[in-house]
Amino acid sequence: MSLYRILVPANYNDGSAVGPAMLREAVDEAVRLAGGVTVGAEASGYWFSGGRLFADRMLPFELSCPRPQALAFAAWVAEAFEQESVFVADIASDVFFVPRRGR
Repeated sequence: MSLYRILVPANYNDGSAVGPAMLREAVDEAVRLAGGVTVGAEASGYWFSGGRLFADRMLPFELSCPRPQALAFAAWVAEAFEQESVFVADIASDVFFVPRRGR
C-alpha cells in the first residue's frame, strides 16, 4: 500500500469556485475508493503551458491505498472537475497502520 497525494482543484477552469457540495462529493468518492482520505490546507500551484503562466488553487487529498484505487480517484477528479489532467504523486511506498497496544 502507498500514500498518494492527488491535487483536487478549488476552482473550475473558468475561474468559478468549486462549491462545498462538490468538494464533499470528492471526499465521499475518495472514502468509497480508498476507505479514507486526509484533505490538506488549500495551496496555490503555478505552471507553464504553451508559453503562458497559469495559477490555480487546489486541495491536496491524501489516500493510503493500492495504486488502482488512487488512479480511479484521479480519473474521477478529471471527469467531475473537467480537468485536462490531474497531478498524482506516490509520496510514500511503505504505508501501514499501528494499532493501539492491548487490542
